[in-house]
Amino acid sequence: MSRATTHQPNFAVLLGLAWLLVVLQLMAHFWTMTGYTLPDADDAMRLVEMRGFLAGQGWFDLHQTRVDPPAGFDLHWSRLIDAGLAGLYLLFRLFADSALAERLMLALWPVLWLISLPFRLFGIAFDAVFALLRALLFLPARILGYRDHANGRPV
Repeated sequence: MSRATTHQPNFAVLLGLAWLLVVLQLMAHFWTMTGYTLPDADDAMRLVEMRGFLAGQGWFDLHQTRVDPPAGFDLHWSRLIDAGLAGLYLLFRLFADSALAERLMLALWPVLWLISLPFRLFGIAFDAVFALLRALLFLPARILGYRDHANGRPV
């Protein structure tokens, strides 16, 4: 076969399909567990923050009266996570009822962070190769020691 007739698959497409396969496998395996209550108080509070944001609470208004009632408490969290959760919830809300959309959002949100994993692994591998090359290039100079060629003494 000539090179012109062969078609190489796009790496990004293969990576996306592998990610989708992992997501589908995780969802199928752990779907029954997504119906339970949230395992962490911070997760529950994040859900309350997202619900408040969707109900009209301001971007910079992070006051929660559920914590330390009746005065409430100002949280230090960023609304950027709330915006991502809200966007995913609203996307699922287009074709599912509110409870199912929230369950899908809670199940899919952590898996979305796996998209960046290959890029992070590539960065780690690149750093390791760079460190190894640097060690190979500069190790002989460190072992032999730097010499002052004019006087012949180690520096």
